[in-house]
Amino acid sequence: QGTINFVNNQSNLTTGTTLVRGIFPNPQPKVGRRLLSPGMFARIRLPIGAPHKALLVRDRAIASDQGLKYVYVIDADNKVEARRITTGALQEDGLRVIEEGLKPDDWVVSGGLLQVRPRMLIRPDRVPMSTFEKAPAEAKTKSAKSTKSAKAAPAKPPSVPVSQPVQREVTDFVDFTGQSKAVQSVDIIPLVTGYLVEMPFREGAEVKKGDLLFVVDRRPYKAQLDQAQGQVNLYQAQLKMARTTLARDRAVNNLSPGSISPQQLEQEQAVADEAKSRVDAFEKSKEISKLNHEFTRLSSPIDGQISFYRKTLGNLVNQNETRLTTVVSVDPMYVYFEMDEPTLLRYRRAVNEGRLPVPKDAANVPVFMALQG
Repeated sequence: QGTINFVNNQSNLTTGTTLVRGIFPNPQPKVGRRLLSPGMFARIRLPIGAPHKALLVRDRAIASDQGLKYVYVIDADNKVEARRITTGALQEDGLRVIEEGLKPDDWVVSGGLLQVRPRMLIRPDRVPMSTFEKAPAEAKTKSAKSTKSAKAAPAKPPSVPVSQPVQREVTDFVDFTGQSKAVQSVDIIPLVTGYLVEMPFREGAEVKKGDLLFVVDRRPYKAQLDQAQGQVNLYQAQLKMARTTLARDRAVNNLSPGSISPQQLEQEQAVADEAKSRVDAFEKSKEISKLNHEFTRLSSPIDGQISFYRKTLGNLVNQNETRLTTVVSVDPMYVYFEMDEPTLLRYRRAVNEGRLPVPKDAANVPVFMALQG
């Protein structure tokens, strides 16, 4: 069981349907893997009304004539008559809801439909609707044998199984076909170029956010970081020397005005400013080198499951180009399906009129899902 958490705000003009999304839990079982995976086809069952009492008959007892549904019932003289009906949803046990056309005390022909015709006299074999299985074939075989063995005897009315409708509480629903999709899906793409040297997880493994997935050869980026650090140290020393010289000459000039020319002081100030600019530039270069060094380690951005690997150890991967794998979230899981306009209107009326047991947020309507097959 899940809930509907999104209904699109516009319909598809080509199909006349509206995209609906349900969200379903996908817990980890004690043994084996999770039930749902992205891309699976599923059967969606959407309740569109409150539970109510209804009459049900076996779906195989219902016949169709040019799209109109009917069943055979017997009268007090055991004669067959066709009764027009209006059908509802098919239940899990093979019984279908009859909305109009039947009464609880009617006897419905529940098997051997090919043997009977309207106004035909039959011998009713009364069996429960919910347990009827293979009586029609057996009855037909017995009838054929008896006719063959007693050719001269007058034909007896055939024995046909009949049943009364089942009465029980049901909930109106509509079935759809949907497809599962991960709530989150993230492609893992390297931010630096290099050779893969570590891949700690196997394909298909589940990972947590922050788990290390890939390591690109770090040595070139470590060398760049060390070089940038050396340049920063060098120009920091030059800056320190230039500032010391400038401060000393200014102090001397304060004690003995005119002993140090203004041009020399300006030149020393320019040397200190140039050293400061170089320190700032190489500090930024050092930050870039530090980031590139950190980018050699690729971690999972979400909790989820690893897809298949597109590269293996020793392969060269390119910055912002090579897709290594995809991590998809596994719990919960989205299922998308298309709802036709009449059903959407029935669904919205049921929600607005309070006929569906929904919480405060009317979007969280309960919905059920089963995998195909």
